[in-house]
Amino acid sequence: MHHAASKTGGKAAQPQAGNGARGPLLALAAGLATGFAIRGSGEPALLALAAAVKPLGTLWLNALRMTLVPLIFSLVASAIGRLAALETRARAAGLIAALFAAMLLIGTTYGLAAAHFLLALWPTPPIALTELAGTSPAAAQASVPLVDQLIALLPVNPVGAAAEGQMAPLVIFAVIFGIAATRIAPDRRSLLVATIEAVADTMMAIVHGVLKLAPAGIFLLALEIALQAGFAIATMLGQMVIMTCIVVLGGIAFCHLVARVAGGIGWRHFAIAAAGPQAVAAGTCSSLATLPAMIEAAEGGLGLDPVIASTTLPLAASSFRFATAMTGCMECLFAAHAAGISLAPGQYVVIVAISLLTNIGVVGLPGAAVIYAADAPLFQAAGAPLGFLPLWIAVFAIPDIFVTMGNVTADLAVTTVVARLLRRGAAAEAMPLPA
Repeated sequence: MHHAASKTGGKAAQPQAGNGARGPLLALAAGLATGFAIRGSGEPALLALAAAVKPLGTLWLNALRMTLVPLIFSLVASAIGRLAALETRARAAGLIAALFAAMLLIGTTYGLAAAHFLLALWPTPPIALTELAGTSPAAAQASVPLVDQLIALLPVNPVGAAAEGQMAPLVIFAVIFGIAATRIAPDRRSLLVATIEAVADTMMAIVHGVLKLAPAGIFLLALEIALQAGFAIATMLGQMVIMTCIVVLGGIAFCHLVARVAGGIGWRHFAIAAAGPQAVAAGTCSSLATLPAMIEAAEGGLGLDPVIASTTLPLAASSFRFATAMTGCMECLFAAHAAGISLAPGQYVVIVAISLLTNIGVVGLPGAAVIYAADAPLFQAAGAPLGFLPLWIAVFAIPDIFVTMGNVTADLAVTTVVARLLRRGAAAEAMPLPA
């Protein structure tokens, strides 16, 4: 998907082939078609058979859910620790981090606003995900005042928050834990980091094992939803694909604006330079696989300082997912809307905060795992049904092309801004590469 290097073993994962995405997509189509046929027939025996296999789909989904808490904690804590320990020059590191945060904040806010606008123009079928909706900590907190929700972001009992599925306090604790880990003795820090990363690798091994059964799990989930919602679920999936591509194109246009206004690069100049990396991104669906093309475009096409390009772009490709964060927010809002869930103002704040903090933790996750790790915490925070994610994974091949192009374009745009600001501050000389 959006990332090419696997955390497990530190080896690079190959971009997903078209055949890899075909199995879940065919399973989705078969499950929906079977559900439509059984629903249309009204045959009691077939309905009873479908009800009998329903627990198998729930069992598969629960196998994914059980990894969520330790996976997100270990990914975020280890990623924060790595970033906090980088030995880049303070001015450059602070500037890059600030630009990443600003772009992500704009992207997530834009994603939520665009989703609201598009849903007002083209509402999702109101019954599409009603069957999957259930009570959740996020839904129960919808009526809690905003101030109380913000106070609750710092958990009194992190273990209790994790047990109750409260992802926002868990992510905040993981950030604090990761930063604190850089302050302990080096030998103990190395041991702790190795342990945390081992937990992440173990959870990912479970996730990959469960996802090997994705065609069967997706078939059963699609069958269940089709029986309840009929053609509404197929309409919603097609609607989300179209809207996601539209929103990402808007995000790409914004990145061109950033390069022009804040980076000082002409419209045509930036568009020509970015075209090569965008083409590689569309072909590989991997930001990290596009990194050599981005560096070449930054140094040759845009004429940026090689030291700045070789410092900023690797950090951007590995810890800055502009379009991923943007679309994750809109996806959870779509799912919540289709399940009949209205979000309180505090939940929007929590969703944006989680998206910003988990963005750096999903680096290097190959395949469908990145969607699960990036979007599942947002779904939990919104009270949206997590059972929709496997169906979205099955149809994500087309949006993934646009999302990766958006990530790559944002990486280049931010690099032009870094180069311009460092030139103005006369601080561009001899920045050491990140450790």
